Amino acid sequence: MPHNLKSIVMQFAGYLAIMLIAAATIHFDSKQPVETAFGEDSLTEYLHQFYAFLAACFFALAAPLRQQTRGVSILLAGFFLVICIREYDWFLDTIYHGLWLYPALLTTAIAIFMFWRSGSSFKCGLMEFTRLPCYGTFLSGFLILLVFSRLYGTGSVWRQLMGENYIHAVKNASQEGIELLGYSLILISAIQFYMAIRRISAGNGNAPQQ
Repeated sequence: MPHNLKSIVMQFAGYLAIMLIAAATIHFDSKQPVETAFGEDSLTEYLHQFYAFLAACFFALAAPLRQQTRGVSILLAGFFLVICIREYDWFLDTIYHGLWLYPALLTTAIAIFMFWRSGSSFKCGLMEFTRLPCYGTFLSGFLILLVFSRLYGTGSVWRQLMGENYIHAVKNASQEGIELLGYSLILISAIQFYMAIRRISAGNGNAPQQ
C-alpha cells in the first residue's frame, strides 16, 4: 500500500475510533438508571475529561517542535488542562467546595510563565495555527463545546419541548452527547496539529497556506 494511502487509512481509522468510542459511551450511559444516567459520575463525563487531557498532551508534545508555534501550543495545552480540571470539579468538591479553582489557577499561572519564557510571539503563532488545515476542525469543536452545547442545553427550551413529561436525564443525555462531540473534534484537531507541526519541523518548512 502506498505510504500516503496507508497514512490516510490509518488516520481515518484513528479518528473513526475516537467517534465510535464516544458513541459507545453514550449508549452505555443510556442503559443506566434514569436517576444517575449522564450525571457527573457517568462514563460520558469521564470521557470528556480524558479527551480534554489527551488534547492537552498533544498540544504540549507539539510545543518543543517549532519555535513559531511554541507559545500557542503551551497556551492551548494549559487551557485544555484547566478544562480537564474544571470537568473534575464534582470530585474535588467532595474534598472541599471550590477546590478545583486552585489547581486550575496554578496550571494557568504555569502555562503563562512557560509562554513568557518561550519567547514566542502569540500573534505569529496564532496566525500560523489558523493556516493549518486542523484549525477548522479545532474551531468547530471549540464552538460546539463552549457555545452551541450551552445554548442547546438550556433547561427552558427542553421544558417547553417536553412539557409535563420533562425528564432531566433526557436533556442531560443530549447536552452531554453534544459536548462529547465537541471534545472529539478538539482531540482530532490536536492530533492533526501535532502531526502537522512535526512534519513541518522535520522538513524545516513553513506552515501550509490555505
